[in-house]
Amino acid sequence: MDQHIPLKWVSFRSAATDDLETNHTEAARWLRKAANANDARALRELGLLYAKGLGVGEDAAEAQRLMARSAAQGDKEAQEWLDANCPQKPKWLQKLVGENS
Repeated sequence: MDQHIPLKWVSFRSAATDDLETNHTEAARWLRKAANANDARALRELGLLYAKGLGVGEDAAEAQRLMARSAAQGDKEAQEWLDANCPQKPKWLQKLVGENS
């Protein structure tokens, strides 16, 4: 059984404007499924949604936790996000992403 979950934004066409719109809530739902399977890209993308409060409640701690799990798998974009947004990483985060204090 193929358990691959597409990691693109879930979008729909608005009947009123015929514009393509992003449904962040639906995107978060699918990304969470992939993140639960420990998919690094899904962890990063879901972390961004939490950081921005798109489709989920804004939660900086959850964003950091998800980004750290992604970075621990070698995701360079997640590591860059952590470096930019968490310059003073707590010890638990340093350990998770393999940094020495």
